[in-house]
Amino acid sequence: MESLKTDESIAEQGMNSENLPEKVGGCSAIVSQDSCSNEKTEKPELPVTTLYTHEACTKHFMGHNHPESPDRVKAILTALKAHFGERQQLKWQKAEAASTEDLKRYHSEAHVRGLLSKFKRSEEKAIKAGIADFRDGEIGDGKNNKQVHRRLLNTTVDRIIVDEDTSIMRFTKQAALVAAGAVVQAVDDVMHGHTKNAFCIVRPPGHHAERNKAMGFCFFNNAAIGAAHVVHDYPEIEKVAVIDFDVHHGNGTQEGFQEYQNYFYGSTHEGLDNPDFFPGTGRENETGVCNNIVNRPLRAGAGSSEFRSKFSEIMEALDKFAPGFIIISAGFDAAIEDPLADIELKDEDFHWATKEILKVAEKRCQSRVVSVLEGGYNLKAISRASVAHVKALLEGSVQEEVDELSGKLLETKLAGNISATVSPPLRIAAVAMGRSKSKGKGGPKPIVLKERSVDELLRLGQQRLRLKATTVKTSKGVTITNKLLQTLPNDTVVLFS
Repeated sequence: MESLKTDESIAEQGMNSENLPEKVGGCSAIVSQDSCSNEKTEKPELPVTTLYTHEACTKHFMGHNHPESPDRVKAILTALKAHFGERQQLKWQKAEAASTEDLKRYHSEAHVRGLLSKFKRSEEKAIKAGIADFRDGEIGDGKNNKQVHRRLLNTTVDRIIVDEDTSIMRFTKQAALVAAGAVVQAVDDVMHGHTKNAFCIVRPPGHHAERNKAMGFCFFNNAAIGAAHVVHDYPEIEKVAVIDFDVHHGNGTQEGFQEYQNYFYGSTHEGLDNPDFFPGTGRENETGVCNNIVNRPLRAGAGSSEFRSKFSEIMEALDKFAPGFIIISAGFDAAIEDPLADIELKDEDFHWATKEILKVAEKRCQSRVVSVLEGGYNLKAISRASVAHVKALLEGSVQEEVDELSGKLLETKLAGNISATVSPPLRIAAVAMGRSKSKGKGGPKPIVLKERSVDELLRLGQQRLRLKATTVKTSKGVTITNKLLQTLPNDTVVLFS
């Protein structure tokens, strides 16, 4: 994974992000350059999660019936805006294009040079055909939007075929560079403390792109480029991991990581009962140079239980690897409605998987996590799954809240304002008795008690579980009292009824 000494930005080669429109698919999700200013009038609250996206990601188009369509990003942005609104802990950020240096830290020089040449040929074909709308600022403005959109879809004149599923047109360069650049940008922001974690809502996806080959809708391997950037630019981070729950195996990420012991790749994907399922890689016996590759293929129709069991095995290996940074290849095509696969996961599974990653990240790498969109081809399914994913990122780890409260309590004790015998905050697992698990709400819900009182427990439990409870007991049937709360350990399961 060599790096070059040049710092030339490909964004300067026909792409100036400052001139691009500030709306994505009619959704005012991308903020302006001015609103992203670092000038401070007062100390802002650190965003928990930053969402990176760009107008260019809605322009790359591979055909009317192609599943990897611009509507994927548009649907996700619309859903996130509708669900989260202007929440202070959530920040929107315009993504930046990758540089040649960024790309060549993972991909070979021949691969990068070859794709850039094809991108240029596509643009030249468009110009020759009289289609100049690939230039910045000429798409989707004002009354000519419908006419321009029809020209956008008429892309046969500038098409360059990569493989039977993957093709280049005049907007591909812009989208591909921004998709890779978003992850690099997010890594920097997490490392510099500008955000706790991040989700890059970009396309084209990346995890099938090998170091020397574009394939499977992918041109540059966005997640792997981000991982290589971590190791190259931050010497204090010795090891980095990519966790992939896309329904297809990330052959491109594995191909680049398997010979390097400081890179970890873990993947759940369909293919246990069909080894030829695309891309035909990802068997359990593919383990890398020092067991740094952990594949857990799943059978068609596996569902939540089998997925969670296999994913937990990956989390155990990830914890043992002890990464300094984690990148998530967040593919949502394992959803039950997705047309390209059959693992049949629910929204709650994506939320759960994200939380499991965050647990390891909190323990091993100061919660440094960047997620990047991979697959997912049913618009309703990826919209809901993305909301569940971002919700988990925003929630973070309950242990972080416990630590923060404990720190504040210690400061108060040292100031001499309260007795040193006051107990620290308590994290418990709340369960609603009699609630159907088939509704997806029957699992334990974490609650943090600051006061360790029954009144507080009932109030928070009712809010978290959305029920009217009058009694709370331990799993052994012992009624919870204020005195008992002072002695309970963290993660005790309590039952509300």
